[in-house]
Amino acid sequence: MSTSTNDRINRFLKKQETLVESEADEAQHARDEKKRREARVAQVQAKWAEDTDVINGILKDFADKMAPLSPQFYFMDLGAPPHGMAAQSRITGHLGVNAVAINLSVDTDGILHGSQWQETLGSNLSTHTLAVLTADKTQYENFILALLGVD
Repeated sequence: MSTSTNDRINRFLKKQETLVESEADEAQHARDEKKRREARVAQVQAKWAEDTDVINGILKDFADKMAPLSPQFYFMDLGAPPHGMAAQSRITGHLGVNAVAINLSVDTDGILHGSQWQETLGSNLSTHTLAVLTADKTQYENFILALLGVD
């Protein structure tokens, strides 16, 4: 009988040991995943910080090229983004008689979401996305032109 009791206790202890090891492995995996996410967000934020200079240059270039319409474009960083976002910015101004209000938000996966807001309609006119980590100047130009409604 004592062998059976000892066997049961040993099996129980082994199961508990396995559970503790499993929980420790899961906790380590969660810590590793959090570090990977934080590194990805830092990478996205660094690329976005570089790209804001590119976007400012594009807006100046567009204003020069569209001079007959007297465009004015202003790029603004909106500071600390809400949870789940890596960055948020806005382009405002006007293009001819039309107001420009473009909201830009970069999610933690590096996807830039852009939407042209129409104040009088109280809704988005168009929404587009772009992968920040691989985006270049030409892609940003096309992205912004699409949001401005320039075919």
